[in-house]
Amino acid sequence: MIGKKKKPTGPKLKLPEVNDRIGIVLTDGRMLTTRVEDVQEPDLLVAPPSDQGVTYLLALKEEVTLEWTTERGLFQASGSVTARVEAGVPRELQRLDSISKSPIYAH
Repeated sequence: MIGKKKKPTGPKLKLPEVNDRIGIVLTDGRMLTTRVEDVQEPDLLVAPPSDQGVTYLLALKEEVTLEWTTERGLFQASGSVTARVEAGVPRELQRLDSISKSPIYAH
């Protein structure tokens, strides 16, 4: 039909869940880790990422790649930092721009 969008026919991609540990790959190639605080697609609220006990506050609009695993394998999503949320502990809102539809590495 003309003018109507096709609905996806495959299984819905499983985004990371609250309390899941995920990786954040910076544009310089460094990998940081963080924990998911909330998921409201296409946004993930995450704790400030860290590496070996050092916490990093990412710049607003900073482009990142998020990585997480499911039972199907390793997935990636590109996104950016869209806000900083203060609720006693600083958190960062990541907007997902594109998500891999199949694992980049399968189990």
